[in-house]
Amino acid sequence: MILSSLLLLGAIAGQPAPPSRFAIVIGTNQPDDERSAPLRYADDDALAVHRLLTEAGVDSRLLTVPDADTAKLHPAASPIAPTEEAVRRTFAELIDAMNRADGPVELLFFYSGHGGVAHGEGYVVLEGGRLFRSTLHRELIAASPAARNHVIVDACKSYFMAYPKGPGGQRQAHGRLLADATVPPRTGFILSTSSGRDSHEWDRFQSGVFSHQIRSALRGAADADNDSTISYAEIGAFLERANAAIPNARYRPDFVVRPPGPHPGDLAQGVLTWLDRTDALTMGDHGVRRAYLEGPTGERILDVHARDSERVRLFIPPTRPLFLRSSDERTEWVIAEAGDTELTALEPRGASVIAKGAQHLAFEQMFDAPFGEADVLAYATTYAARPDPLTIEHERTPSDATSWVRPALGIGAITLAVAGAVMTAWALERRYADDGLSFDDKVVRDHQIHQLNAAALSLYGGALLTGGLWLGLGLWPSNSSDDSAVGLTGGSTF
Repeated sequence: MILSSLLLLGAIAGQPAPPSRFAIVIGTNQPDDERSAPLRYADDDALAVHRLLTEAGVDSRLLTVPDADTAKLHPAASPIAPTEEAVRRTFAELIDAMNRADGPVELLFFYSGHGGVAHGEGYVVLEGGRLFRSTLHRELIAASPAARNHVIVDACKSYFMAYPKGPGGQRQAHGRLLADATVPPRTGFILSTSSGRDSHEWDRFQSGVFSHQIRSALRGAADADNDSTISYAEIGAFLERANAAIPNARYRPDFVVRPPGPHPGDLAQGVLTWLDRTDALTMGDHGVRRAYLEGPTGERILDVHARDSERVRLFIPPTRPLFLRSSDERTEWVIAEAGDTELTALEPRGASVIAKGAQHLAFEQMFDAPFGEADVLAYATTYAARPDPLTIEHERTPSDATSWVRPALGIGAITLAVAGAVMTAWALERRYADDGLSFDDKVVRDHQIHQLNAAALSLYGGALLTGGLWLGLGLWPSNSSDDSAVGLTGGSTF
């Protein structure tokens, strides 16, 4: 007995210490372009993620200003505007805290809000400014002492917060990005869009769709092996299965999962680990496979769809009561007690929820496919065979100068040069016309020749200028950046 105890203690002592986790969570509804409508739920997403991380024992810092409706639901929330100065200050505070921590540390960056691209560089919108990809990578994350950084972005064109955008239509490998440190090598990305796709909000979730799926995954709906750690493989497989049944690409959420390190990386790396003392709900023993959890004020906390014969342990908030509802809206279970709860110990009762609309019908197909260990295995097995997410697909958009401006300049230069040649030929023809002209006729002819030569010189000059612009655009780097904004999509998208 004593020997067994010593062996157990030795095994525990030999295990690496779990990392201390730190997070900065940012959410803003406001766009930076008058053509874009404000979002409704980015502040709710930030508050929900902050609460989730705090419950999981993460030292999380929240930067958001709740709107009036959100403030009523979260009266204890302390608004801190996510300005660039506040982001830099919070990063500095977290870096100091990580340097003082014992053992390994990890950093999680979460953003929900508007995103865009300014001539090749992705950015997300802050209060009164923007956070560009280069600033996030080279100035903020690069200063992190964390063994691993995890970047989660729910925004339009969030892909370009990890990777650069350029013109064309071809796919281009960006292995050089790791070499020149534009993508930090110890940083993983979980992004709501690939290429230039938009992200969606949904009133039923009162959330961004991608943010809700991420929260569901992190709260245990993706924890297929029930080890309390949610890995990149589990998140990637969960997202694939959650959206598999949506046939319309317009509504189907798009995402990128890319673990730290060279492709394919280690998909087993954990993004979040839950503490043993966290309240939990275990389900899966008596036929309830697909359900969702709501809080006391009606906020939708998570969705789950477990495979047959597989149990799932969901990490739930400490607030009570909580309501678990079946996907057909007919049955609900009330969780009134703190601590761990077995669904089989709860008494089911009738429930009724009514909703309609095309978007509702499309999004209702989310989580239609069950999720389990086999899906994680299939995802991890095929991940290495897929293209490296660092290989980006450039889009040809109306804002790309090379898509129409440069060809127009080339045609213009040729046209001006031809017109100049015509004028020169006409002047020569007039110069060598019949020499038996009177003095007055020769004066008129010479004046015409002078006008034709002047016009030819102007056309040649225009051709040279236009040709120079054509050549200059050809040499202009495709991934250069500036502060001019592109149009953002309003409405229910980010």
